[in-house]
Amino acid sequence: LTKLPVILWEMSDKQGESKSVLKIAAARRVPEDYIEKARTSIESGKSMTSIALDKKEHIQVSDIQDKTIDPPFENIEQAKIEGWRAFLCVPLLGKHDRPLGTLSIYDKKVRNFSESEVALCTSFAGYAAIAFQNFQMLDKERNTREILESLQQIRSDILAQSEPQELFKTIVNSACSLMEKKNKRNLHGSVCLCDHAAKQIRVVHCNSKKISG
Repeated sequence: LTKLPVILWEMSDKQGESKSVLKIAAARRVPEDYIEKARTSIESGKSMTSIALDKKEHIQVSDIQDKTIDPPFENIEQAKIEGWRAFLCVPLLGKHDRPLGTLSIYDKKVRNFSESEVALCTSFAGYAAIAFQNFQMLDKERNTREILESLQQIRSDILAQSEPQELFKTIVNSACSLMEKKNKRNLHGSVCLCDHAAKQIRVVHCNSKKISG
């Protein structure tokens, strides 16, 4: 197995991309351009990967270039380029069998993987799942800590303002800055106040000319 192409797939977190696809987290003996662009569906019944995750057990195919297999291998064109034939997919399952990704092994020979090979990959997938969960937990804790620190700074900035316009500006800029960290894109906002006498809502500050009342 040490000489075979290996891919560790994980849930995609790319902005605007469906959560029902996996992207490559790590790979060996696989082209760099394929690592960047490859995706595989985990919608039920749409791919071999989805079957492995649905059944929560490994799945193997002796020849992924066989046109009679159902469902067909999703990235078949790349498989043909690389000469991949045999395929083994082992699911990475977290707590309560939550799907985290998969471990895929490829061989240029038409064959079935042995019981010892399947057992080895299954064990490795278990270790990988633990590592994934630990990383996600640490990442979540770090994000929570950063948000709390940002909120504390925002509170201090707001309390330091004495002029209404500066206060409104600080509120908008602070809120946008906090949300931008989560959404990873530029945001705009405004502060609106109710004018009960005129029975309308007025925009008292806005950080974009595109936004109006």
